[in-house]
Amino acid sequence: MVPVDFAFNQVPNPATQIWKSGILANPDSKAIGVDSDQLFGIGMQTAIQQSPLRGKNVIVVGGEGGRLNYELIRQGTQTASVPLPYSWLMWGLADTLNRVFAGQNPRTLPSEGGGWQFVDKEHNLPASGAQYEPPVDFRSAYKKIWAGS
Repeated sequence: MVPVDFAFNQVPNPATQIWKSGILANPDSKAIGVDSDQLFGIGMQTAIQQSPLRGKNVIVVGGEGGRLNYELIRQGTQTASVPLPYSWLMWGLADTLNRVFAGQNPRTLPSEGGGWQFVDKEHNLPASGAQYEPPVDFRSAYKKIWAGS
């Protein structure tokens, strides 16, 4: 692994050039990992598409997921994503607030977690224009807990 350091105040420029330089300095790379999928729309996609790695069998994975990234997966620019299930996270937040308002000590609360799974062309890719929604019925589980069951 070769980290390519940049600061968010450098996005999109000079970060795009920093990313391009990082890719050029590592021409034998087999994979590119991007911590935030949102970077694809503000320079990372350009850096990858203008690199000599384009068209090679390089795995490009991002983290958090978003509509742009799902389209990039469909186009073959991005290989996969590890989306955050925002709806699940919000229900977990509501559960935490319910417990605190009911008098539970915040230090004793369970980790709400939320789970995650990989999304690629063949697995878990949401419909075009849709956000990722996990295949777990977390809403019913929370409602059952809230109903006192």
